[in-house]
Amino acid sequence: MLIDALQIGSAFKEELSRAGILAANVRGIFNKVINLELETNSLVSIVSEDILNAPNNLVVTTPPAFSLKELGINLGAEVKLTPREISFEKAGFRIDLSEVEVWTSNLSWEGLAVESGILAENLEFLKKIVVLEGAHEGLGELAKFAEQIVTGRCLNCEFDYVSELLYSVVFSLVKAVLIGEQDLIAKNSKRLLGLGPGLTPAGDDFLLGFYTMLVLLEQRTKLVYLTQEIKDEILTAAEAKTTLESRTMLRYVLEAQVPEIILKLLASLFTTEETEVFCNTLRLLDRGSTSGTDIATGILIGGYTLLTEL
Repeated sequence: MLIDALQIGSAFKEELSRAGILAANVRGIFNKVINLELETNSLVSIVSEDILNAPNNLVVTTPPAFSLKELGINLGAEVKLTPREISFEKAGFRIDLSEVEVWTSNLSWEGLAVESGILAENLEFLKKIVVLEGAHEGLGELAKFAEQIVTGRCLNCEFDYVSELLYSVVFSLVKAVLIGEQDLIAKNSKRLLGLGPGLTPAGDDFLLGFYTMLVLLEQRTKLVYLTQEIKDEILTAAEAKTTLESRTMLRYVLEAQVPEIILKLLASLFTTEETEVFCNTLRLLDRGSTSGTDIATGILIGGYTLLTEL
């Protein structure tokens, strides 16, 4: 059986081109996603075409309502990857990469139509959507207080367990960014790693969103908040503290590469089109049980941090 590939994330493509031949094992199988753990200790995902792209994703053509579980792949199954095809020999199918389109996942300040007033209005709108529609079992409860956290106003609120556990760390991380204390940025980032349940814990998802805005802040101000040494320190800590899924996404965002849904949301936040903000936020919130909400909360708090420099 041969399956055609539509798009491949630029990071996935680069890894294949660099290695030539890679061995992998099936790490997870879901209706719309197959996760592969590469011999290089990184994660790539094969996803249905109704799933948006990511740096390490390969989007394939599938019939409507088709589940990837129907392919008969077993957990732990061996997979062979080359720049031209991906082969699941025991399951009897291949994915043709010969004509796949490369999707670029680069996060860039250039091209964003930046007006502080528009961004402030859209962040307020984003906050309302997250508060009303988000899942608050993770860090979503903090979304309502994003501005207060950035302006340094301590909150006297009672949160659910995860938000209560992580609020002071998030508060300290934002303060460290605002005063440019790199050591404290590293310290509080590491404190968030692996905290919360799931394949991508709440603390990690928050960092994905927050780092997204921090990368833009660095590009905007030309200041360095995360030196290469600090990035390496955070990723080394992540090896012991969190999952491969989280480590992979954090490595990419620290390289200024993010999932397509985040790029779409950012583009809408910097325009006047509320409809796009609404649609892209809902699509992000639909990611995982709480992951989308935690990422959106990181983007929101990071966005208000970015506003201080506009």
